[in-house]
Amino acid sequence: MLPRADQISLTTTMKNAKLPAHIKTSTPGEKDAANKEAKRSRVDLSTSILEQMTTPLHDFVHPRTTVPDTVDTSATKNAESNNLNTGTDSGQDTKNLFIQKNVSSLQALKAGDVLIDMCLNLPHLNRYIHKYKDAVAKKGFSLPSSHSEATLVRHSLQALVNDTSLTWSALSLPVLEPLTPDKLEKLSVLTMSCLYCAVSNATASSLLGISSAVSPKCTGTNPGTTSS
Repeated sequence: MLPRADQISLTTTMKNAKLPAHIKTSTPGEKDAANKEAKRSRVDLSTSILEQMTTPLHDFVHPRTTVPDTVDTSATKNAESNNLNTGTDSGQDTKNLFIQKNVSSLQALKAGDVLIDMCLNLPHLNRYIHKYKDAVAKKGFSLPSSHSEATLVRHSLQALVNDTSLTWSALSLPVLEPLTPDKLEKLSVLTMSCLYCAVSNATASSLLGISSAVSPKCTGTNPGTTSS
């Protein structure tokens, strides 16, 4: 081991010596600052993601309903306190906000025209659209008039129900406005074609019912024969 004097001399020399340039040291304060900076960058990233996700809602002004003066203030305060306690008012406002924003976005994309054109091109309903246009053009009002025609209409009933149900669902969406003259004409054609379809199927059902009612019944004896 080194003598005590040599140890002191070596320690003093090492304390006074400078560290190499590639070795970096940091104080505890600098470490805390670095950690805070990393946390801040993470928070900023989360804020940026949230802001980007909610950007479509920033340009939408949520209409606020005004409370009439005749409403009892005590009842209003009780309702507001209940809503604040349960959180239902906030959730309902958010739901209404998303619904109205989606509706306005679909209207901006002209979703009403797309849905109407889709309904007009449904295969089974399209047959009655052509029949309705022929009837309007005075080319004849075509309805089933025989048992075979009524049977043919009955066989396509389920597919026709699917088309009309899809049309009903599409036209029930609140995206058809604004109602332009061209759009109103298409809606009129579509509605009258569905009515034509209903009348045609009702006629076919009546014909099939009459045919089954007047069909001859089998008997055990032949006409013109006598018993011996």
